[in-house]
Amino acid sequence: MHGYLDGDASLERAQREVQWLPLLHEALEHNRFTLYIQPIRSLSAPAEQPYYEVLLRYISDTGEHLAPAHFMATAERFGLMSAIDIWVVTEALQVLEADDGRIEPDAILAINLSEQSLGDLKLRDQLIELVSQSSVEPQRLCFEITETAAIRDLAQAREFIYSLRRLGCSFSLDDFGSGMSSFAYLKELPVNQLKIDGAFVRNLTRDSLDAAIVSAICQICAQVGIITVAEYVEHIELLPALEKIGVDFVQGYGVGRPKPLGSPLSPGTPHDNGPAASLQG
Repeated sequence: MHGYLDGDASLERAQREVQWLPLLHEALEHNRFTLYIQPIRSLSAPAEQPYYEVLLRYISDTGEHLAPAHFMATAERFGLMSAIDIWVVTEALQVLEADDGRIEPDAILAINLSEQSLGDLKLRDQLIELVSQSSVEPQRLCFEITETAAIRDLAQAREFIYSLRRLGCSFSLDDFGSGMSSFAYLKELPVNQLKIDGAFVRNLTRDSLDAAIVSAICQICAQVGIITVAEYVEHIELLPALEKIGVDFVQGYGVGRPKPLGSPLSPGTPHDNGPAASLQG
């Protein structure tokens, strides 16, 4: 019976993936995607340059905006992530170039790149071309890669990062701390900042071990000049503890929820920032 149920679930998952495949092709061809943003807030300098993470959403036939959790498995299985990443970068650059009030004229955008893209030399060249030909200052772009994706091939990840950093873009290492050898990777990967895995942030005020881990990450990053970002800051009560530990930036529902890029900037947070966004988010 157990085997039957497992088989049933696998079949259902495969059917969902096949159903999503034509929808994703159509989305890429006819702009059925849209972007959201979520703020990344500085704890030390609230008046600093506005900083957002970009999140992707799929627009359904009913107008619903669906998060990548619905279609990511299909995109990865059928090799569509590189094309989706290029769509996101192209759209983000167009928004920054337009300077039409959808976002502050000096805002920085963090854009997630998938593991497939990190190993795609053709995509790397496309990114270099897009950034080079754009009127947007490269310093306004921060590309995010996950720790898991980076360590698959450290040499390749290093070269990918260096090739875009030479243009002036920065890089962030996402989900940091999920692996036991995380600190060793800081010597291998030329990143500008890292995002501390939310698993260590959520209960930081109630778990002394989580607090010690986050503190150790911040101390080491301070030594090598890497900026730290605490993810999944769901409650504003966490902010004093994170600031005391030495975290540089924070992101999460306690700071701001994701909102469509182009919706009015709401008051009440530094820079009137709304929530930050990521491709996976």
